[in-house]
Amino acid sequence: MYSKKTGSLHRASSMQRVRQMVSPFGSMRDQAKARIDYHAAELNALSHDLWSCPETAFDEVHAHDLLTSFLESNGFEVERNFILPTGFRATYGFDGGRAVAILAEYDADAQTGHSSGRNLIAECAVGVGLAVKAALESMDPKVQKGKIIILGCPGGGGAGKQQFINAGIFFGVSAALMVSPHCRNILKPIQQALEKVHYKFHGKKADAGMAPWRGKNALDAAVQCYSNIGAMRQHFDPHVRAHGIFTNGGTQANLVPEEAELFFYIRAPSTVELLPAVKQCEDCAIGAASAMQCTVDTEYGSYYSELRTNDHLAMIYKKHCNDLGVKFCKDLSDRKVGLSTDMGNVSFVTPSVHAFFEINTNAEPLTKEFAIAAGAPDAQKATLQQAKALAMTTIDLLQPGGSKLMDHINKEFQRLTPPSEVICQIPMNKPDTSGTVTPPAEVVGYSNGSATPVRGTHHGAQPVVENDLEEVSRALDTNGEGPTGELTPPTGDATPKAGSRENMIAAS
Repeated sequence: MYSKKTGSLHRASSMQRVRQMVSPFGSMRDQAKARIDYHAAELNALSHDLWSCPETAFDEVHAHDLLTSFLESNGFEVERNFILPTGFRATYGFDGGRAVAILAEYDADAQTGHSSGRNLIAECAVGVGLAVKAALESMDPKVQKGKIIILGCPGGGGAGKQQFINAGIFFGVSAALMVSPHCRNILKPIQQALEKVHYKFHGKKADAGMAPWRGKNALDAAVQCYSNIGAMRQHFDPHVRAHGIFTNGGTQANLVPEEAELFFYIRAPSTVELLPAVKQCEDCAIGAASAMQCTVDTEYGSYYSELRTNDHLAMIYKKHCNDLGVKFCKDLSDRKVGLSTDMGNVSFVTPSVHAFFEINTNAEPLTKEFAIAAGAPDAQKATLQQAKALAMTTIDLLQPGGSKLMDHINKEFQRLTPPSEVICQIPMNKPDTSGTVTPPAEVVGYSNGSATPVRGTHHGAQPVVENDLEEVSRALDTNGEGPTGELTPPTGDATPKAGSRENMIAAS
């Protein structure tokens, strides 16, 4: 059904071209790209079906059934209703190698539909799965190793991935990759740490006309809290954001409100910077409640970590994007403000990339105009290009020579992991520790198959060493053909500290 392409080789040195000619991985890449082209119409139809039937977070029933049926019909082992009612895991591959996860989202906004373009995120993830499956099928049976996992993540806007982390799903995953549509190509977007907070004020009901003095006005307490946080902004770090709404202001105008509620997003460039802002806002709520002789309950909801893009992994992905003609805008790492995503949580537990790709629109995400662009035919070319780039990146990691690349990726991951003690201090919903998740025997990056990660507690973010990036570049120039064999866990004292996030995840 599928034939190998015999097109021109990449523009490269003579030696590199020779290496590509004798390497089986050039053929694997050709098989992968050809499979995406072959399924282009079906992928477009899949995306349009999702776009035409938008479903809100954790209610993506149609999307779940559509995507799982398609993947199963194309030879994937599919686990439906995985961890969450609309979650899924689709796997293809062979034991004994690394596993790479491609993350798919497919929920929409209740007012603006697919204004985040998650129909395209899902289409791209499925396309990557088809492509990598074709590449693995074309490998020599003597060296067939590695798995591709398409992880269906419900509630892209509601921290669904954290539930997967709590369940230990990322044990044994060597890398996690995801792309989102945008109005520009951004390799390493700024994704801030975020805490979602509900402040629920409790007062005492009374007749507002006859005897208001007998009541305690919960709405006044909420208004005072809102004003307090507004006044506190001048004392925040300039890059901290706190924005909220009233979700309950009472039920009748002629009654002193007994209940009132505020819902706030508090953001900062990092978890370390987020902690004091969260505490300051909580103090604003407590002070407002005390002034109005009310009480307040502070409930912390979804927590998103800042995204820690793995530079070595991003470099591999960028190379394949460039080969496909995709160019990224200038580095935005000096900017301190941005969006937030639960992909940041994933980047704490496995090396990750979450890039943005342009879909031929000037509209910003979360607008009606962007939703229209996400469903337009013009978005298809960019989406399929991204599927090819992610597929090529995945092949580089899964093929036997990918161990050298993974060594660099994991080395950087250890350096960039923030202090685990800080992560555990954030007021967030703690994972369920009632059971124990045992990682599979072929877990890569873990010691002796134990549930204790080799990746340990590291304080501070150290810069990536330029020499490391150059070495990865040389490895890519030779199709990543380093020494064969499994990834060797990093050396050194990497035992997680008591109460650390690693132990918290290992016990989940």
